[in-house]
Formats: sequence, structure tokens, C-alpha cells
Amino acid sequence: MKVDVKMAGNSYSGVPSVLIPLKSGGKARFCEVSDTTAKASDVAQGKTFYDADGNYTEGTRTGSGGTAAEAAPYRVTIQQVPHQTIE
Repeated sequence: MKVDVKMAGNSYSGVPSVLIPLKSGGKARFCEVSDTTAKASDVAQGKTFYDADGNYTEGTRTGSGGTAAEAAPYRVTIQQVPHQTIE
């Protein structure tokens, strides 16, 4: 989600994230996550995410979480022409 931010007296509109250099090297990225809708039960166990309050959270979902579907049987007819070999 893009937000308007103010840093060092300057205003910036529509900012998706802020990268700040770290004293020890590298960078830290700060993102607005208040529009996040995932809950721990939505995320696979052992995977991590940030919830809408910015808390680093581990997923708790086990199993596939998907739905099973059965494919209906179907019939295919292949027309063979004299120059083709169907094996």
C-alpha cells in the first residue's frame, strides 16, 4: 500500500516503502502493511509474514489447505491419415 510520508521536513506522496541505510552496512526496508489480511491460520506452518499490525508472525496452517477436485473421464478420437503412424 502506498502512503504519504514526511521525513526530515520533506513530504513525499504515494510511497510504497522506505529503504534506510544501516550503520553496519546493508539496508532496512520499511513497508506499510496495515492492509494485510492474512492470519497465521492462512499461512503454511514454518513460513513467516508480517501481519496488519507489523508483527513478524509464523504461519500455523498444516496440510494443503486446498480443495480436491476430480476430473471427469473424457474420450478423445484421433483420426489417422495414411502418412501417419500412431503408436
